[in-house]
Amino acid sequence: MPAPLDTPRLHLRAPVQADVAAMCGLLGDAQVRRFLGGPLPAAAQAMHAQAYVQQPAGTTAWAIQLRASGQIVGLIELGPHKDGTDHELSYQLLPAIWGQGIATEAARAVLDRSRAAAALPRVIAETQAANTRSRALLTRLGMAELHRLHRYGAAQVIYTTHP
Repeated sequence: MPAPLDTPRLHLRAPVQADVAAMCGLLGDAQVRRFLGGPLPAAAQAMHAQAYVQQPAGTTAWAIQLRASGQIVGLIELGPHKDGTDHELSYQLLPAIWGQGIATEAARAVLDRSRAAAALPRVIAETQAANTRSRALLTRLGMAELHRLHRYGAAQVIYTTHP
């Protein structure tokens, strides 16, 4: 289980069984999943939510919780990338909090933790080229475009912390 991370507005902690309904809400939301292959069917939502609670080997996931209200507003994960070499930062947040800097705050905390632990030489993130909001977030975090490829039926951009 990952150690919790606190920021001025957020408490990032390991997802627990009580978070499954909130996670299913994220996994089934068409806006959240627009660039992630679309909303998952109900059975798949439950299966994926349980995987976040169980934390597969090599993966660290945090529930993003607002400190002021205790509401779970997203998930952020650092886990093995498909390339088999790097670790990937990924995130999903409720549309109601988009544009408030919550994703930036959460992602910066996770990246800072990964740097402080000095366990990862670099972190990458993969997003669809059409996902301009996510690409802007990665740029704000100081990540740089590494390369582009075509995967999942769309143009993808790989960002890295160290080009």
